[in-house]
Amino acid sequence: FEESTGFGITFLLITYYLLLITYYLLLDFCKKSNDIMLSETHYLIRSKKDGQYLAAKSQKDVEREGENRSYLLIFREHFDALGYLNKYAQDVADNFAIESVSSPQLKSLLKRWSYFGIALVEDPLIPKIKFFNV
Repeated sequence: FEESTGFGITFLLITYYLLLITYYLLLDFCKKSNDIMLSETHYLIRSKKDGQYLAAKSQKDVEREGENRSYLLIFREHFDALGYLNKYAQDVADNFAIESVSSPQLKSLLKRWSYFGIALVEDPLIPKIKFFNV
């Protein structure tokens, strides 16, 4: 009886620790996938001439002709947006302004301009962009 009880307790402890590890891994995953909405301020690049925001298209959407799926290009930091302009649009950077928006403003902006989703620039110099549908 003692051996089976010891085994049972060991099994329960191992199961408990595995559940805890799984729980914390899921929390970390959820935090990373929702990171875009949790941060309070986002930075956008807007044309001074016509007021349009800089948008992106995913490679999948470019390959599918006939579909117009634009993703609003957003940055986590002001200096990332500046770096992006300086790297890829140095000659015309004066034609653009960088705007900061909060998460609630971002949601209404996506609706108003009919964007399909968000293109989060993770590294402006490579560029590395993650696409999110809304």
